[in-house]
Amino acid sequence: MHLLTVLALRILMTLLFCVGLLRVIADGPELVLTGVILLIAYLVLSVLAGRCRSDTMIISFVVGALALAITLYTGHWSVLYDGVAFALIFTFFLPAIQFVRATVQASPEVGQSRQAFEQMKEGERTGGMFLGAHVLGSALIIGAYPILAPLVPADADLAERARAARTNCRGTSLVLYWSPFTVGMAFVLTAWPDLPLWQIVAAGFPLSAIGLLLGVTAFGPPGAARGVKLALIGFGPLILPLGTATIIVTAIASLTTLGTIRTVAIFMPLLCLGWVIFRLGGKLRPIMHSAWDGLDGLGNDLLLFSSAMMLGKAIEASGVLDLLLTNEIFMSLPPMLVVGVLMLLSLLAAMMTLHPIVTAAVFVPILQGFEPGLAPLVAGLVLLYAWMCGSMLALSSLSVVLAARVYNVPAKGIAYGRNLSYMAGLGVISFVLLCGLEYVLGG
Repeated sequence: MHLLTVLALRILMTLLFCVGLLRVIADGPELVLTGVILLIAYLVLSVLAGRCRSDTMIISFVVGALALAITLYTGHWSVLYDGVAFALIFTFFLPAIQFVRATVQASPEVGQSRQAFEQMKEGERTGGMFLGAHVLGSALIIGAYPILAPLVPADADLAERARAARTNCRGTSLVLYWSPFTVGMAFVLTAWPDLPLWQIVAAGFPLSAIGLLLGVTAFGPPGAARGVKLALIGFGPLILPLGTATIIVTAIASLTTLGTIRTVAIFMPLLCLGWVIFRLGGKLRPIMHSAWDGLDGLGNDLLLFSSAMMLGKAIEASGVLDLLLTNEIFMSLPPMLVVGVLMLLSLLAAMMTLHPIVTAAVFVPILQGFEPGLAPLVAGLVLLYAWMCGSMLALSSLSVVLAARVYNVPAKGIAYGRNLSYMAGLGVISFVLLCGLEYVLGG
């Protein structure tokens, strides 16, 4: 029965990806309805088969119950359907990312890059791991953890293992500011479809660089900066192909009407296929097998996305935010003051274990309510910072859970330790730079 369930989940996700592909060619309400039915079947089967984490199911139940309560009050039942329909875009995006991750993991460049750590000292290893998590995380996201974990000595004490776990979380979370291969970026560009990807990459990459600098200076042990330099050389074989793929995807998304998510979902597998043929000798079967194996494990994220989207749509339809956004006192507030408050609330929401998708679903209508007083680029970067807070600090985040498991350290030590101070410091710097960006764009 277990094998049949796994097979059924993989077939359902394959069908959902096909629906997404068909919607690129000829979108229509029939395809949306088909996708919604398939997604609901996938989610129900994932829950019944135990493929979703218990904390995810609790959060999703609470969020879904709130959405239902609001809908009962307003009577706008269509928003529940709209929320699930909105989540369909991720069933097109996530399977493509599975194939990208499988390709990167199978590439010999990963092993070559890991060799750069063999001669590093303890402090240098922390800095090198920070950059390594960022480079690998740009495509693999949390898939970078199992690759980097063996670099920590087997006899490392709790303090060193905890530092490695925090470093991995920082490095992978920072990619949210610029990588087009993350769910957070996909969410932002779905909320602001007219925001060009190249703008957010161009603005977000320097913010990530500042985050890296902050991590190896104020929050890194002695020698961390030198470790980054050594790792930069060691990860050169990976930086070139991943950077090239990012540039190609950004260019296609900017020059066509496909949008970023569809561009990634269509062209990244094609780029990976070319890489397999010309770099990996056409060894496609193990990569396809690895990507296929991951299709039954996407219910955890999709359950959160669907429930959060239902809540966001329900709040939007309730008119509560309209009353708030049209209030004279609220409207008199400078937009950047509200941005600062939202960035602070991002930290508080993460400390309350709220998943970033829930925070983002509530923040989007607030940020959009200040347009055109607030530039979409600034609003998008604020949302990415909020997502970063949830990814790095929330105990419900898969990043924190996996890092704790891989490095055998308490999850609270990752979320509520120095990473909290790090995100607060990065938030202050980001806010100042976003104020300058808003001044330039608004001027």
